[in-house]
Amino acid sequence: MKLKTKIMTAILIALMLLPLASAEVVLEVNMLVFESNAAAMEYKVTEGRASSYSNETGSYMLSVNDASGAPLWRRNYDIGFVLLANPPRRAEYEIITEKIPYNEKMYEIAFYKDNKLVLRKYLDVCDYNLKCDKKENAVSCPSDCSVSDFDGVCIAKEDDICDPDCISDIDCARQEKERSQAFALVSIAMSVIIVALAVVFHRKRKKIVHLFEKAKGAYERYISELKEMGKPVKRYPRRR
Repeated sequence: MKLKTKIMTAILIALMLLPLASAEVVLEVNMLVFESNAAAMEYKVTEGRASSYSNETGSYMLSVNDASGAPLWRRNYDIGFVLLANPPRRAEYEIITEKIPYNEKMYEIAFYKDNKLVLRKYLDVCDYNLKCDKKENAVSCPSDCSVSDFDGVCIAKEDDICDPDCISDIDCARQEKERSQAFALVSIAMSVIIVALAVVFHRKRKKIVHLFEKAKGAYERYISELKEMGKPVKRYPRRR
């Protein structure tokens, strides 16, 4: 029974560590390819899993090159511009999404049709100017960007840093809980202080009223004694 428990524990730990082990730095490329031999491209360096399929045929090709123009990664595509409908019909564009293992030698992304250049973009993912701008993020340029910056990349790790780009980050939830608890403690402390001040004020007011009533009673007894002795009583004139 103990051996079975240890085996189950080891399996659970392995499953928990699997996402961390499988995560890698990738160059994510999203493209719109138009039938008119035009294309639009967006890219970013982020964490994820590289695309696993491969294709070596087709008239379209995406290539990631180094500074000398030598390809570091490339893939071909068969694009028919057909919309899968009933019945099928022509499509104005096709979408290409790739997640490529990132290499710091990557310099440019080039897209070709029949070996003719259609679109080229130079990778601008880190300029080391201590400002988180352009295509920079905490993965591609940790010298300029922090996990806590709005950089378009979610790093949902338990690292005591809340990433505002994440929909759900355990660090954000914990910090929000801590802020709520701190606010609750401050509210309770303020309530206690207000109640204490009210009690003190009420007691002082009762004491002042008591002293006033005592002084008023002593004055009235003094006036009464003067009258009994037949002495003139001089009262203070009323204020107009």
